[in-house]
Amino acid sequence: MTAPPRSAVVGLAFTIAALTAGAACAGDGGNGGGGPGRPTRPSRPPGVATSTTTGDRPASTTRPPPGPATTVPGDVPLTLAPGRTPRFEDVTEEAGLTLTPLPLRSPCFLRAREDRLRAADRRLARRPALGDALCQIERFTGGVAVGDADGDGHPDLYATRLDGPGRLYRNRGDGTFTDVTADAGLGRLTEPSSGAAFVDIDNDGDQDLVVTTILGRGPALFVNDGEGRFRNEAARRGLRASARRIQVRFSVAVGDVDRDGWPDLFLTGYPASLDGRAGRSVSPSKLYRNRGRAGPGHFTDVTRRARLRFGSDTFAFGASFRDLDRDGWADLWVTADFGTSLLFWNNRDGTFTDGTDAAGVGTDENGMGSTAADVDGDGHDDVFVSSIFDARGSSLTRGGNWGGTGNRLYLGRGGRRFADGTDAAGVRDGGWGWGAAFLDTTNRGGVDLVQTSGLDIRIGDLAEPYLPGPSFLWVPGLDGRMADRAADAGIRVTNGRGVAVADLDRDGRLDLVVARVGGALTLYRNVTPEVGSWLAVRVRGGRSGRDAWGAVVEVTRRAGEPSRRFEVQSVTDYLGQSDRTVHVGLGPGVASVARLRVRFPASGRVVERTDVPVNRLVTVTEPGG
Repeated sequence: MTAPPRSAVVGLAFTIAALTAGAACAGDGGNGGGGPGRPTRPSRPPGVATSTTTGDRPASTTRPPPGPATTVPGDVPLTLAPGRTPRFEDVTEEAGLTLTPLPLRSPCFLRAREDRLRAADRRLARRPALGDALCQIERFTGGVAVGDADGDGHPDLYATRLDGPGRLYRNRGDGTFTDVTADAGLGRLTEPSSGAAFVDIDNDGDQDLVVTTILGRGPALFVNDGEGRFRNEAARRGLRASARRIQVRFSVAVGDVDRDGWPDLFLTGYPASLDGRAGRSVSPSKLYRNRGRAGPGHFTDVTRRARLRFGSDTFAFGASFRDLDRDGWADLWVTADFGTSLLFWNNRDGTFTDGTDAAGVGTDENGMGSTAADVDGDGHDDVFVSSIFDARGSSLTRGGNWGGTGNRLYLGRGGRRFADGTDAAGVRDGGWGWGAAFLDTTNRGGVDLVQTSGLDIRIGDLAEPYLPGPSFLWVPGLDGRMADRAADAGIRVTNGRGVAVADLDRDGRLDLVVARVGGALTLYRNVTPEVGSWLAVRVRGGRSGRDAWGAVVEVTRRAGEPSRRFEVQSVTDYLGQSDRTVHVGLGPGVASVARLRVRFPASGRVVERTDVPVNRLVTVTEPGG
């Protein structure tokens, strides 16, 4: 059985699946895809018969459902403390973030690039073209990362771009930004960029930059010279792919998976690639281990060694490292399309175990972005995953082509188990969801949720319910459920993709940056009056690495109250990165924090302070160097 002809393809899911299947053949490729131990979880919506052609070898499977997708267990208590609507102002233009949105054109940017690549390389010309699928994939992009590129203490912004180099905006410290891309040496990246993350790869005290590419030969790795100037050293440091392989990659996750004090990288991607070697296709999602003292800032692909099994049907968008079972080791959460999201538990020996089904997660049918926080205050991290909600039954869901049951809120219950609290919280309908973040918009000591949405691909009637694609800001109401307050809060950007959270002007209120398709940014400054007290904690590591990824910050507001726990990690994972500074809302009338406790992962050392003054940024440094 062969893949259906393009004219018979209905809906975006089958369009991409059919077109990418021609370029993807089953194979190990060095990362376990298709080999022994590959996950048995469904890689398509429940009960859908899938048919692909891999070279001259047909494959057809009908996979069982993954379990209930919409049922909310009756024993899930969820009553959230009410918040109030914040106020945001769009200050994009006055802040100097004036890059225009990516214009639509025909042929699209990525298809035109593919044509050029195939014309220049006869080996690629022999492979099936990705074609129209690329015109859809490029509409998924738009990333933004927050980091202090020049070490002046102010968070800078990097925006990815499809039609030219990404942009680095230097924070001038007065609420405005300057485009320093060329001066920083970042203008030489010609491959279309998608996701990005700042990370001190070599623990030398400055922020380096990892940028993923679409139809590139791997990510770019820009190494900082300490003065805010960068040089791409991806090939020399082990991150470039084979010269024959051109892949589709999305997000960057950073974490110290082996607790050696050196940051490791996980890159997500779609299994759509041009490969000059017939019969070879691999998932572009990979784990790269930092070689540490043996090679600071140099990386080795350890995906297969770590037992992370990704086949040619794992369509990964976002990923994050977080200690979800509280054993002190970073676990891996991967959000992916077509029902292929995964949760891997860290085995503490360099390997991971797929615990998706046993944990009760992975029911999101089209996972895009995720964010984690203790939403209900029970001491366990909860995870929100953005997806697609389709109430009317468009070509998405008619005939069972693709699930459209919306977002998921997985409530942590301890013991590596989660319960579905989506409807109890009221956050199922987020349209065609993309980036998401938990944050405290008013410093009340609670949790709000922001999410972007939208789709601008016209395939029959597919896009109609999702245009123009609003942004959502869910705030708990008096009934204990969340309600969308985005319009009332002044957040009106449409068709957003990546989102980042940071206090960009250091006024104690968290601001929002939304990336739109192709690279333009929208900056929303938080101007909420009469916010609660706050404490911002910057953690600097020694033995645990300069960035101290995975360090645990515990804040006890008043003596006798339970502490609140935070990890040094980005709260966003889709195509970008939020500020890693831990921002803690404390509520009104708090003059000092009873206790601030920081535990460093590699050394196990603990720093504890008492009676810490609030409404300021404090730095906690790992003792012992």
